[in-house]
Amino acid sequence: MSSKKTFNSPLKRAQAGIIGAAPETQQTEPEPLQNNVKTLERSSVETQKTTITTRKSDNVTMKRQTIFMPEELATWLKAYAARNRDDMSGVVTKLVQQLRDREE
Repeated sequence: MSSKKTFNSPLKRAQAGIIGAAPETQQTEPEPLQNNVKTLERSSVETQKTTITTRKSDNVTMKRQTIFMPEELATWLKAYAARNRDDMSGVVTKLVQQLRDREE
């Protein structure tokens, strides 16, 4: 008797990647994965993709940065920027510039 298992169900055949295959070329059913995958907690240090774009309005090269802040503060910042016809990046950039100027 052959050790190869045939798939009677079209779904099983599709999952095994053998739809349309001749019966003699059918593959055996894949072994079930062991349930030994460990769940990892989110790290406090994350790698991030950075995108460099150029603002056309002032021709300054801007680098994308992700910052984390409390949800309530982020909501306030978004509303503040809208009220002042600015974007959140503009508000944060101005504040960081002021901080840098004060430190120098």
